[in-house]
Amino acid sequence: MVLMAGGVGAVADSRALGRAAEAGAALSGAGAGHVAVVRGLGRDGIAQASRLRSLLQRRGVQVLDVFPQEAVALAHRQDSELLGVIDLSPPEFSDACLLAAHLDLPLIVVVSGSADTEISERPIEYSCDLIALDAPGVNGCALSHLDVAPSGPAPATLTLEIDDQVVHLPGAKVRVRAHHRFLEIDVVGSAGVRHFRSRSCRLRPAVGRFSVRCDGTAIGELGDTLDLRAWTRRVATRLICA
Repeated sequence: MVLMAGGVGAVADSRALGRAAEAGAALSGAGAGHVAVVRGLGRDGIAQASRLRSLLQRRGVQVLDVFPQEAVALAHRQDSELLGVIDLSPPEFSDACLLAAHLDLPLIVVVSGSADTEISERPIEYSCDLIALDAPGVNGCALSHLDVAPSGPAPATLTLEIDDQVVHLPGAKVRVRAHHRFLEIDVVGSAGVRHFRSRSCRLRPAVGRFSVRCDGTAIGELGDTLDLRAWTRRVATRLICA
């Protein structure tokens, strides 16, 4: 059975939240810090996260709860020491897994089961796709996506080196995502929309200036080369059946 990162599609019952709180308390026993709770959506998601927060706090656990779209920003910010992540978000969201992968934290996922679905609550591993990036003065990763675009109205041409090809991209805007251990590269430029797929690539400014944004946050200009590769990280995960 293949399980996608992401949590409950419906509201978890009190027993599942209680087991999640016990697992979170076990993480808290490792030292001082917070357990991050990635909420579900809507009123039900907020109410569920509130109940779990209360259960954790009764056990002496400090809680930092965020919506899925805030999890990636939290991973980059790192201004609160985190001990683990509890995922209550819907199955289509992988943000909690990305947060846990980037900070090398254990992940607890509350998942929905059915009569014909067997879900083991023993520890397993999720695989999480990231984008490793390497440039002069920069060494890190993008969790969701990476954007490269001209810095201003002046003519600009980007060079893409991929699979022994050198592709010139005048006026191009590039977005890179990681999916199933490959880089998915979408280019919008004067030649229209183009798509490339590879495990690694190199971007280099040929003419003009280009800005680089990592997961929506500006990280500087593309001064020389930017090497990208798909990177898979395994996340220690415990599943809790709702």
